[in-house]
Amino acid sequence: SLDLRTGFKAGNTIVELVDLFGGYDGHPLIRDLSINIKAGDRVGILGANGIGKSTLFRILAKQLEPMSGVAHRAPRVKLALIDQARTGLKETDSLFDAAGNGNSHVDLGDRQLHVASFLRRFLFTREQLDQPVSSLSGGERMRLLMARLLLDGANVLLLDEPTNDLDLMTLRVLEEALIDFDGASLIISHDRALIDRVCNVVLSFEGGGVVTPYASRQQAMRAMEALAEQSSDNKPAKKTAKKSPSSIPRPPKLSFSETKELEAMAGNIEVLEAAVEAISVKMSDPKSMAKGHQELSRLSQELSAKESEVEQAYSRWAELEAKS
Repeated sequence: SLDLRTGFKAGNTIVELVDLFGGYDGHPLIRDLSINIKAGDRVGILGANGIGKSTLFRILAKQLEPMSGVAHRAPRVKLALIDQARTGLKETDSLFDAAGNGNSHVDLGDRQLHVASFLRRFLFTREQLDQPVSSLSGGERMRLLMARLLLDGANVLLLDEPTNDLDLMTLRVLEEALIDFDGASLIISHDRALIDRVCNVVLSFEGGGVVTPYASRQQAMRAMEALAEQSSDNKPAKKTAKKSPSSIPRPPKLSFSETKELEAMAGNIEVLEAAVEAISVKMSDPKSMAKGHQELSRLSQELSAKESEVEQAYSRWAELEAKS
């Protein structure tokens, strides 16, 4: 297990953005963003690459000044950033030195732990203690950075694609730790399952500097699909020869079977999403973990297939709505 809690009172404002504009060379990637992030909020950040997600992180980490507006952090905020490259580690350090900053013991709450015992919590063996940081895999670097987060007592976490290279067990541990975290976490991820399971707020980067908060990933995806359809509808029509009214094709209408399908779609999606949740719970169950990698791999494949069904159902729903 991994406990990242730091004692922040739930509901207290940790980060407040007011009319925020941010970008580079006079070109804003973020326009007029206002959001109040409280202790206990887990903010999923969605959007295409290069659209401004990392720019927001740089502003929050005070690595980049806003073009205008305010990015306010509460006085007791201690922020930690884990980027995609998993930087922040000295490559020549041994695993032992990197975790303990050269010390043999680390302070964890009100007690001291030997570095070897501490690292065992993060699935590192004694044989790895002398291993240089430069030789660690992506997943091992992520686990080491998570260990340092725990020691640093950070209460605002900025995580950029945190599930890249993680093994299934570490992923589940990270998810549980984020759900129980009493600070605030902002998570850039293309992992739909992570966003669904962990996040209670979603920031959707929609292009042109537009960043919109939503209560869930499903809301964000539906809104983005609607925007795409609206953009498609607003494209200027190509000039063509005039046709007589009788030759103009009429927009397609739903057939009887499609109407019935549309009426049942919301219920079907609820069933599919409940199945996704059930598989996720089963994967987190110690009984499943005890059955070993083969069982967890089977459940992971089952989860991916069911999530694909959910996405296809939403796509079909949008298609039927457009025809109705």
